[in-house]
Amino acid sequence: MCDGPGAIDVRLVTAREYRPLFGSPPSDLEGLLNACLVFLLQISLRTRLDRLDGTGDMAWSGPEAIGATVDGVLASLAEKPFPDVLPLPFAELFGRFLSRCPAGLLEGLCADVVARSFAPGSAERDLARAGLSEHVRLLAGVFGRGGSPATYGVPDLPGHKMGN
Repeated sequence: MCDGPGAIDVRLVTAREYRPLFGSPPSDLEGLLNACLVFLLQISLRTRLDRLDGTGDMAWSGPEAIGATVDGVLASLAEKPFPDVLPLPFAELFGRFLSRCPAGLLEGLCADVVARSFAPGSAERDLARAGLSEHVRLLAGVFGRGGSPATYGVPDLPGHKMGN
């Protein structure tokens, strides 16, 4: 951090051990929305993991990381080209899809991401598991801030009907 007029605060966030989440790309809108959700959940958990003083013990960062992560993912999706046949820009569809995700489903998906992403007994897994309920509650709050759920052809998650 620099002090003085015109100084800019910069924070570098890295996602360790990034690798493809899926063997092949989704073939339909529902699959694409679900894949983006899993990616967002994984990156939101990874951005909460930090090291004290950059190289020290693992730590679980504060809740401010969640809104910034969601906003960043939605902003990056807004820059990507998607087929013109969608009823809305994809970033908006995804935002509306997120607003329809029940907290219980998010908790199950996040728990699955933790189980698949971090080695048993690792500090990362222990921290993510300990902070999971709070993380899901905060995610649900961020997801829901977009207002009422969409009725623009955004599909329900498989096996889960989400009301408007």
